[in-house]
Amino acid sequence: MKILFMVIGDYSPISGVGKTACSLAREIARDQDLTVIASGEYSGDPQEINFHRAPFWHPGKVWEYFIPLPVIWNFILGSWICRVYRKRFDVIHVFNGLVWSKSALITLQMCQKGAFRAAGGRSWRERLRRKTPKHLAILFLEWLVYRWGFFRRLVVCSRAERDEVIRYYGVNPEKITVIYNGIDPPDLSREEAAGLRRARRAESGYRESDRVCLFVGYDLKRKGLGAVLEALESLPGKYKLLVVGGRDTHGEFGQLIRRRDLKERVAFSGQHRDLTGFYAAADIFVLPTRYEPFGTAILEAMNWGLPVVTSETAGAAELITPGREGFLLDDPEFSGAIAALIRRIGEGGRAAEMAEAGRETARGCTWEKRGQELLDLYINLGSPK
Repeated sequence: MKILFMVIGDYSPISGVGKTACSLAREIARDQDLTVIASGEYSGDPQEINFHRAPFWHPGKVWEYFIPLPVIWNFILGSWICRVYRKRFDVIHVFNGLVWSKSALITLQMCQKGAFRAAGGRSWRERLRRKTPKHLAILFLEWLVYRWGFFRRLVVCSRAERDEVIRYYGVNPEKITVIYNGIDPPDLSREEAAGLRRARRAESGYRESDRVCLFVGYDLKRKGLGAVLEALESLPGKYKLLVVGGRDTHGEFGQLIRRRDLKERVAFSGQHRDLTGFYAAADIFVLPTRYEPFGTAILEAMNWGLPVVTSETAGAAELITPGREGFLLDDPEFSGAIAALIRRIGEGGRAAEMAEAGRETARGCTWEKRGQELLDLYINLGSPK
């Protein structure tokens, strides 16, 4: 089978849709003839994947994040590539963007209209940011492609995303396939993992009696850092918070930390490509996100044996049984509930039980399994008409 992956943007294994595309490409290329078209450079083995560069516009300057030209250019270029290659490949699969093509499968990792609605309760500045010409262009292209059915199949990362595109755009459910994100389980024994935990906690200055809560996310506000900080204030001093991912760009969280006298209990670590050491050092994973199509970090944390406190709205929550791998929040902004659930895990005596249940669930969600699910979809679809 000849398969084309088109990544509208950089083909990067760091995070987001790029990581999904890279992980699935690695699995698909084991047995299939795979070609990847994307911007940027490819550092993998050229014998496994035929890689070709395309001049997709990846915004780099601040003003480029607000104008619609990059979105429109990528839409036109991606649609043209689909048209040119539609008879050369059995499958054309598009990641990280929209195209106008009934030959293409489109992986949808975030419904922009859903994200727009989720931002409704924010400040007027945050709502205004969602009404830039760029975002309005994306909303128009979503309507154009999804409402009029100019795609072969939508591949979504959760049932929640499936329900959103049906609700907002009237997409036929039979044209949507749910394939959850996956993970690569670490190749470490229990003894090696325990050694890594001791080393990383010692480096970070955590005592064995400390209960370290890990928060991972780039958009700190959307993912609920403010509510976590408020919850931390009501917890005993042994509970610490480690924040990995985004930066406190406007200093609002720094002000909140100073007002609530949490400076000695909160550490910001910035962005990292490898989160292994952070998962190893933590005891509990906390992500009361307001809107999350999936949340791969939740699955990765479960794989490391961390009981999870997250929102019912997170896509990965569909894989969690409350009380087994962790707990789910119906109101991610209620700091009292977050604090109560963290304390329940930290002092309830079931953390080890939850850790084992989380590992069991997560290790049934490998990229190898997701790659096979995707290949099965390709086979069932057959050759495009």
